[in-house]
Amino acid sequence: MDDIVRIAFLLDFYGNLLTEKQHLVLKLHFEEDLSLSEIASMMGVSRAAVHDALKRGQAQLEEYESKLGLVARFAEQSQRITELKRLLAEAAALAEQVRA
Repeated sequence: MDDIVRIAFLLDFYGNLLTEKQHLVLKLHFEEDLSLSEIASMMGVSRAAVHDALKRGQAQLEEYESKLGLVARFAEQSQRITELKRLLAEAAALAEQVRA
């Protein structure tokens, strides 16, 4: 899974568990694609403060995932659903051939 996509999933699942500042910084950086300087200017803080909040927030998200595994479980279930849809389409095609 791409790092940005992974962070987006982690934010969706665990974002509300972060501090308000960490959540905002991660959303602005990963979802709105703003630079650290742009975020710092918007929030009235230093670029270093944004960098620290970003790193701490990412670490916290990874910690939640390592303990709870919700994103991994979601990805696994999505793969299973895709495979089931493929199998159902094959079965429907076979049934159509038998009827013909």
